[in-house]
Amino acid sequence: MLCPLCDIELPDNATECTRCDWVRPKETVASRKGDPRDWAALWLSLVPGLGHLYKGHVLSGALVFFVIGPGILALAAAVLPATLGLSIALPLVFLGLVMLHAFRTDDRRAHVIQRARELDHLQEAHGSE
Repeated sequence: MLCPLCDIELPDNATECTRCDWVRPKETVASRKGDPRDWAALWLSLVPGLGHLYKGHVLSGALVFFVIGPGILALAAAVLPATLGLSIALPLVFLGLVMLHAFRTDDRRAHVIQRARELDHLQEAHGSE
């Protein structure tokens, strides 16, 4: 198997990468549907692309923010007179789909945050001794 972050070859049953900070998530996507980070990504996506950036999907977030979002707005504005204003729904549908995708996509930064919290707890435990 290849590491999803740095593309180095790893054993098939690897739980973490020896080169970068990738760690296999211990929980499945189905078991974390109530995760606050998912809801934060959903609400951040009111500005399309920010929810994806929040979850660590830099390329797709930047693409939505800088290319696809403005393209949808330009398309809706260009065909607005021909559709008698109905094309105004196109950006709203796009916004809803981006929010849903940001909510359901995997969180690439959750393991980094979890590891940082564990290190903080270790430092607090050693500092109090």
